[in-house]
Amino acid sequence: MLELCDGNLERICGLLALMAGAEYKGERQSKEGASYKSLAYVAHLYGLTDEERRLWYQAGKNVPFSQAHLSYLINNVQDRNRLLEEAESLLGKG
Repeated sequence: MLELCDGNLERICGLLALMAGAEYKGERQSKEGASYKSLAYVAHLYGLTDEERRLWYQAGKNVPFSQAHLSYLINNVQDRNRLLEEAESLLGKG
């Protein structure tokens, strides 16, 4: 997926990179296609702009994401957000 990324899709590529290493053998969610609601939640958590969201939703139509993919991604984005908040707090910006 990441080889498709170019300068216009930098933030989308960063989001996709957070799925690296994901495996879902035998999980029920791995057999369910990703919902629009889950795609929207990821976009919200990651802070995508309207244009980036449009590209993200298009990726959701073209890439066979499962609910398991998005659950993994949601956890990673939440971890990323916590780390960023902690860093800002430590640096006195929060």
